[in-house]
Amino acid sequence: MPKITTTCSANETQDMTSGNCHCPCESSRFSLKVTPKLRFRCHCEICQKVYAHPYSDFVIVPAAGVEMPKTPINFKKMRPPPNLRRGLCPACDKPVAGVFTLLPGLQFIFIPVANIDAQVKLPEPSGDLFYHRRTQELDDASPKYQGYWSSEWAISKAVLSKLLLNN
Repeated sequence: MPKITTTCSANETQDMTSGNCHCPCESSRFSLKVTPKLRFRCHCEICQKVYAHPYSDFVIVPAAGVEMPKTPINFKKMRPPPNLRRGLCPACDKPVAGVFTLLPGLQFIFIPVANIDAQVKLPEPSGDLFYHRRTQELDDASPKYQGYWSSEWAISKAVLSKLLLNN
């Protein structure tokens, strides 16, 4: 398995509370109205397939903090619960953003870091999920969560504490 040393230079950017986001072809554009507080990398097989990369790197923000694209997005559920619907651009078929419904009326948006303008300050990754499925080693201090329940608990706990309880 190849080993990669990662660094996150995003913290060197200025602290922006809003920014523009877009898919790789820029056909699906949307706005981020809040500074992201939570970031993960996911190594599950679905993310590897959807992103055509060894892992997805994304931030999670409350749905109220995002103004979604005016153009339609193709949302797909790639497996039964949890209820993450992955939004793909109709023009390039690449990820735009995911929508996770925790409870009716309580939604979170998962935005790929690559889709966020560089001037938006991003947090360091809070962890690597589904690390047992990795295809590349990551050599950094980010916690590595192995297995389904460990990964689900890590992201659930982080969403509850950092986004719902604002800790």
